[in-house]
Amino acid sequence: MQLVTKINEVYKREWFDLLDKIDQITQTLGYAEYNRQQFRAEIINWCEEVDSRLNEPPPEPIIPQPLSEELFGTEV
Repeated sequence: MQLVTKINEVYKREWFDLLDKIDQITQTLGYAEYNRQQFRAEIINWCEEVDSRLNEPPPEPIIPQPLSEELFGTEV
């Protein structure tokens, strides 16, 4: 599962929504009514969500389009 590695990667990439989610999941360990299978399922789902984001292609860089009067040789 490599949970610690995934948490570190999420922190490095500043995915604070996933950090909040894992924090909420781990806090459920203190609840007596929360069973082990539920905890394990939530951890697995969280890991899958991290893997999914890690496998997404990076966003396309936004390259500003120059105004026509700023282009070389187009001065009027």
